[in-house]
Amino acid sequence: MMHITRHYPKDRASLLLLMATMLQPGDSLVAQAGHFLLISDDSTGEIYPCIAGDYRAPGDNPILNHFGYFPLLTWRLALHLLSQVSASSKRLMVVVNDWQYLNARVDRSTFYRQNQDRLPEFFERELSKFGEVVSLLKPLPIKNGVSTSPFFGEMNLRNRYQRRVSRLVDQRKLPLGAVVNNTESGISCELPDTAGELREIYCSGKSGDCTAEIAEMLYHASTRTDAKCFVNFYPLVCRDFVELGTSRAVELFNAPLHSVLNLGFPSGGIKSESDLIAGCEATIHTFR
Repeated sequence: MMHITRHYPKDRASLLLLMATMLQPGDSLVAQAGHFLLISDDSTGEIYPCIAGDYRAPGDNPILNHFGYFPLLTWRLALHLLSQVSASSKRLMVVVNDWQYLNARVDRSTFYRQNQDRLPEFFERELSKFGEVVSLLKPLPIKNGVSTSPFFGEMNLRNRYQRRVSRLVDQRKLPLGAVVNNTESGISCELPDTAGELREIYCSGKSGDCTAEIAEMLYHASTRTDAKCFVNFYPLVCRDFVELGTSRAVELFNAPLHSVLNLGFPSGGIKSESDLIAGCEATIHTFR
């Protein structure tokens, strides 16, 4: 059973209170923050992180100018908040949107090859201030393909979600209420959402949306670290996907979470922490 409460925090103190509310004695905690886009130069094919002030990114890019402060502000805010809450361990991870603003001709793997185990300079500098309190959660090493470490790429998360649900379909281990259909393009599967409306959770041959990557992110983080609590600092425009993906992580995959705090912030046109928090919408998902 899942219980959801909604909140509208207006400062760091109210954010800390929400985090304290979701934690039980002895809990460990994982958070996702610093989320950024990859953008590219169409003339050269070079890929850049959409992070304001990053020396690799072109300063006149309108996408960078609009969204570039979100990663910096959420990364710094997350570190300060994590350093002040009581938990047995505290880890921070970064998810990268590596599809939305890259055209089909660009090879996203070049960005990951060039940045193997290397955080953006601002991220590294801020993390070093809390090195004994907050640790970085990276993807596990892989045998084949290109590693996205130290980041979690959205396309990688979606692909893993698709494979995971495909196995559940093949093994007939889907939750009660799931509806499986045979279509011309293959097998599709739907599951009721919290309002009872059927929503697609899988379709063979079709890539998922942000719901899929949220579910996979939460499953991976909680099973790998044994963390029972998760905090997601995400762009508010993705709210519906984030909310549904949060429930899917436990409903579909039995992620061992007892609470998830989703902190949605405005991602564009912000320049300060006060801008960020002023537009915050928060939900606490409690699982029993």
